[in-house]
Amino acid sequence: MDVQELLKRYALAERHFPDLELPGGNLKGVNLVHINFENPDLCSADLREARLGRANLSGLVGYLNEVLWIVRS
Repeated sequence: MDVQELLKRYALAERHFPDLELPGGNLKGVNLVHINFENPDLCSADLREARLGRANLSGLVGYLNEVLWIVRS
């Protein structure tokens, strides 16, 4: 699973991702409750600070425009 698939599944209310591996660690669960997907500028700022378990999501910022389109679809 890649980052885009993670966000699509999260948008569908899935919160358990035992099969996901990101640089920095494996995820046992995900909480993106503080990320505002409605506002691209806020979402970008939120993702710069977000952490999923031990995995750093700062690398997601480069995917934001494409991912936001998928999440809103």
